[in-house]
Amino acid sequence: MKKNLGIILLVLATLALVLWQKNTHEAQFALQEDRIITLEDALLELSLQNEAIGLELKALDTKCGQLEDQLLVLKYDLIHNNLSHYWSHVWDAISKSQGSLTAEQIEEINFLLQPVFSYNDQFEINPLSCFFTSYYEDIRDIDLSEFLRYFPDGESLKTLSEFEALKKHEHWPFEYADSLENLPVPIHRYTHEQVQDVFTTYADIHLESLTGVGFDEIIYLDATEAYYNFTSDFAPGFFNCKKGVVEDGIIKLYGTSRNEAVLTIIKAGEKYVIKSLYPE
Repeated sequence: MKKNLGIILLVLATLALVLWQKNTHEAQFALQEDRIITLEDALLELSLQNEAIGLELKALDTKCGQLEDQLLVLKYDLIHNNLSHYWSHVWDAISKSQGSLTAEQIEEINFLLQPVFSYNDQFEINPLSCFFTSYYEDIRDIDLSEFLRYFPDGESLKTLSEFEALKKHEHWPFEYADSLENLPVPIHRYTHEQVQDVFTTYADIHLESLTGVGFDEIIYLDATEAYYNFTSDFAPGFFNCKKGVVEDGIIKLYGTSRNEAVLTIIKAGEKYVIKSLYPE
């Protein structure tokens, strides 16, 4: 009898232990489930936050793109209407440097010197490009004929009397053209004042100081105080800076393979002017 009672107690104890372990495991499993649900909720919240942040970043990228476009329009507006001021602004900032130019400075220079301005769905030749149509170790040796070939401020010839005066000039190249309609290329007129203004602003010299390079091709009429040139294609001068250096205020720019030349900018009085452009 006592033996049977012991067995019964042992069985009951074992069952109690099993039930306790079962309840403990169920409690731990429920706790684990709660933790998993909490983590899943947290992950879902993070996912929603990331999605919201992604949408905000996309909106910011769009806004930044719009602002960059607006800035570019403003820069083109400035350079279109106030090229001389932009010229001074760029070199004044760069001349305060010493040593090699930064990528940002080179980018600003190439924006200033781009051969053609695209502005409000229109384009026009940058007058600065005229300084890059020939080489010279001294600006006074610039080829004036090449300078004027794609000068943007010219006007087309319209009057017959002006045409007759041009035909009598020793440099007139169209011997058999007896009328404006028979000319193979258009004629452009550039007033002395227009050309002089560009040389004064960006080179600080008078046209009378030029040494005469290219003068054997240029037609100038005293009666109209204007130069004349003839072009039918479109090929403005080009200088693209790949690197540069500033030494004691003198700015030297080195061109890319298309125009491997050294462009030197110096300060003359209160102006920044072109000193030379010569091959490397």
